[in-house]
Amino acid sequence: MQLRDNFNSDTLMVENPKISKISPKIHIIGNDGWATFKAEGNCTGEGTSTDPYVISDLNINAGGSGSCIIIQNSDIYFKIKNSTIWNSGISFGDAGISLIGVVNGLIENNTLYDNYSGIRLDNSDNNLILNNTILGGFNIGIFFYANSQYNNVSKNIIKNGNYAVQSYFTNSNITIYNNTMISNTYGLYLAGVNHTITDNILKENLYGIRIGDSHDSKIFRNIINGSKSGAYGLYVINSDNVKIVNNTLKYGGDTAMYLVGGFYNEVIGNIVSYNGDNNGDHGVIIESSRYIILLNNTISFNTGSGLFLNEVYATTDYNKILNNKIHNNGGSGVIIGSSNFNNISNNKIHDNGAYGVRIGSNFNNISNNIFRDDAGGPYGAEIYISYSGNNNLIFANYFISSLFNPGRDLGSNNKWNSSSIGNYWSSYAGVDANDDGVGDTPYAILGGSYDFLPIWWDSPQILINSPNEDDTFELSPTFNISVSQGNVNNSWYTLDNGITNITFTGLNGVIDKEEWNEKGAGQIVLTFFVNDSKGYVGSETVQVIKSYDTPQIAIISPTLNEIFGFNAPDFNITINDLSPINATWYTIDGGLANYTFSGLTGFINQLGWGQKEDGVLTIRFYANDSLGNLGFEDVNVIKDTTAPNIAINSPIQDDIFGSTSPEFNISIIEENLVSTWYTLEGVAGTFSFTGLTGTINQGIWDSIPQGEISITFYAEDGAGNIGIESVIVIKSIPSQPGTPGIPGYNISIMLLGIFSIAIISLLKKMKKF
Repeated sequence: MQLRDNFNSDTLMVENPKISKISPKIHIIGNDGWATFKAEGNCTGEGTSTDPYVISDLNINAGGSGSCIIIQNSDIYFKIKNSTIWNSGISFGDAGISLIGVVNGLIENNTLYDNYSGIRLDNSDNNLILNNTILGGFNIGIFFYANSQYNNVSKNIIKNGNYAVQSYFTNSNITIYNNTMISNTYGLYLAGVNHTITDNILKENLYGIRIGDSHDSKIFRNIINGSKSGAYGLYVINSDNVKIVNNTLKYGGDTAMYLVGGFYNEVIGNIVSYNGDNNGDHGVIIESSRYIILLNNTISFNTGSGLFLNEVYATTDYNKILNNKIHNNGGSGVIIGSSNFNNISNNKIHDNGAYGVRIGSNFNNISNNIFRDDAGGPYGAEIYISYSGNNNLIFANYFISSLFNPGRDLGSNNKWNSSSIGNYWSSYAGVDANDDGVGDTPYAILGGSYDFLPIWWDSPQILINSPNEDDTFELSPTFNISVSQGNVNNSWYTLDNGITNITFTGLNGVIDKEEWNEKGAGQIVLTFFVNDSKGYVGSETVQVIKSYDTPQIAIISPTLNEIFGFNAPDFNITINDLSPINATWYTIDGGLANYTFSGLTGFINQLGWGQKEDGVLTIRFYANDSLGNLGFEDVNVIKDTTAPNIAINSPIQDDIFGSTSPEFNISIIEENLVSTWYTLEGVAGTFSFTGLTGTINQGIWDSIPQGEISITFYAEDGAGNIGIESVIVIKSIPSQPGTPGIPGYNISIMLLGIFSIAIISLLKKMKKF
């Protein structure tokens, strides 16, 4: 069905209009009028709350004049439902359904179109308008004309008209709940007090919601999207004590929320994003208003500034902007122009296209906000105070900004710190030596002002005293750190870049053994951390090396091929290892018998030594450490318990020598010969020689009287074994020959003497053997 549109240029279509009984226009006056209407068979019911009069399933065409249905001066219960009501007149008082002086009416599930007003209420209370569809061709979808209260408009669809719902100022306590209003000039245009507007969807209207002179009203949980350029999503004018809570205003073509001329209004928990077609379109404007509270709102991605406070015909003072998130707006986050005594606190303001906050007014308090990475505007500042901004107080804010100096002050007598604290500046270059949370030097603000008490707290600074870089350990090392600045609250370290953190107390300790043992050999990075009571963290790293080396043994004694006899050798060793040594032992038989010992010195077991044959013996020393690594070292020694064997080749027994000392030639069987010497019977001392041949000392020989002389030869080996062999020679020096034929000598007597000497010599030999 095609409808005419007296108020919009569009041609509208109604799909599947109700197939209902065609009815003439209806006009019921008073309760008696209802009785007559029923008696004529036009409705059902008894007019009670449980059995109301019911007008239903009608199709009423007013023919372009007057109203389709008029109910007047009625306080009984009735319903108008399931009807198609259309084509009223276009005069101000014409409507599809008009209630005048009516109480207890229910208008439900009707389709109304092509009427001046779809539903009009005048001096009517406690009526419910539910689940109706009001389509184009109307000036006002639902119109509260005058002196109506406690009416409820719920779950209706109102499209393509001028005003979806309108109320004049003498009405009150209207509830508008869960309606859908699309493509109207005004979604809601209300005056009057104590209205409740909740959970409605207003889409692509020129204005979403406009209320004026509407005190004590509540606007909760509405979605206002796509308001047109040149209009506002939510416009509140000259209204006090209005609560605007948890609404969403997005994708509007102009400023999303505009509050002007009000007192004590509260704007809480709203989302205002992606609004505005040009730079003058802001997220929220507050003008000529006082004591407004903006709390916990998100104002973001709007073309202009996020929030603009300004004076037009009255001052905009004493407002509170608290705990809001204001970010990524094309202009500044907040503009305070010609607005005094405002409190901007605890907001998160970041990534806006100009300043974080721009101030052109006086006596404002800017505190406890977080400013981060706003573009800084032409003056490169998070907060910019113009020449007209005086006596403002800025303190306890956090400026975490890439801007070199995020403050600029061209006004006068502005204070950038309170009596106890200033602001945090990420570009502050000073220190806080006494850890009182205040930087020791002022922070300079561009324009000549100073923050004399900048918030600053130095992170703890760690020095690792041990271990040192590239120290090598097998077992978990000890550590010792010192903290050069800051107060330590907690301490911890990690061996795996923070996957596992091990806490500790004090300044020294031992690296956790389980964590250490899980690490393989090679480089390990130890990172130590400390934090302070504010959560600031200081850290320092050191790289150490984990090794699996075996114990290294060095044998000082015995030495290689050292010779020993019957007595077992002593020993002296050294052991180098990064881990404690668990046990030490040695073997002299290839491990058949092991002999443990403690310390680094001792004696080879005498019993075991005595059981070994002469020859080369291998002594092997062992050591294992606490990690189970085993080291060993060998030394070969010689056992020799056999004395050298001497054979005297010459002189032979009873060789006779005269004045010339005899020569000798001997043989010695001994692999480890160390020294040789001889002695002469009756002569003190020994006479060493080398080799196997030689001559008896001539001088000593000369001093020996004639007769038998025992020569004893000695040979000593490396083990101290001594071999001995002797031979007896005769020293005989003939007398000098006399004059031949000397008289007086008897030859017989001379022979007897020679014989006697021979007998004596023989007897001595026999005695010897």
